[in-house]
Amino acid sequence: KINPVVDFYNAFSVFTGFPCGGEDADKIKGGVSIAVATGDERFVPLGGGEMEHPATGEVIYADGSGEVLTRMWNWRESDVTKITEATTTAVLSFDCLPPTGLQETGEAAMLMEGKLEDCFPGAKVTTGVLYGGHASAVL
Repeated sequence: KINPVVDFYNAFSVFTGFPCGGEDADKIKGGVSIAVATGDERFVPLGGGEMEHPATGEVIYADGSGEVLTRMWNWRESDVTKITEATTTAVLSFDCLPPTGLQETGEAAMLMEGKLEDCFPGAKVTTGVLYGGHASAVL
């Protein structure tokens, strides 16, 4: 157990098979984008430690300031935006790659929305899908 939100998305990942991650939305500057790293971006690994740079060509989630939220899709999460007991607003993500299509991804997003509402009554939940033609979202 880590905390209720992290435990939720870890369980969702096991249940669906989609890799899940989460960030404290109040620590994100601007929007969230999926991008291919140039290698100059900054990343502080979960648990702390020294700042790293993702490998050139690595898929990352980044915010508007260039802070890397996750590396290797959403597998390695940032200590800067980690979800804690003090988190009041979170951005949860899961990765779907081919052969999973947009329809299946949308269905999984709706499933996550329903499960969030069941587990966190009264929470406001908004979903969206980022993909090649729509690779960023403003929070």
